[in-house]
Amino acid sequence: MIAHFFGCLFYYIAARVEETGKQTWISKNSYLDASNAEKYVISLYFSFITMITVGYGDITPVSYEERIFVIIMTIFSCGIFGFVVSSIGNLFSQIQIKNAEYKQQKYEISNYMETRSIDNDLKIKVF
Repeated sequence: MIAHFFGCLFYYIAARVEETGKQTWISKNSYLDASNAEKYVISLYFSFITMITVGYGDITPVSYEERIFVIIMTIFSCGIFGFVVSSIGNLFSQIQIKNAEYKQQKYEISNYMETRSIDNDLKIKVF
């Protein structure tokens, strides 16, 4: 969803700059006669490649406005990446905590049954 938004914005900025007569990634790469669908796919491709910081270099910002946008997009993408990595780490941490709590409860139940001399058949049924 974010890549779609950035891709559309990347194309929109280039289209507006193109109207002023300046060169953009569209004219530099000879995409002036390309269909809107093709321009969308190229913009989306650029957005994904930039967001994952691979940056093949085949589509690059040309105008000042495009470069400013890509700087902002990259900063925003880094923030999103950091948030996602943090969220995944948090998720694993929560799972670890739940597992530790479960093991602790199981240990306490086992100790309780041991101190109360509970029959082994009942212990097996509990666990």
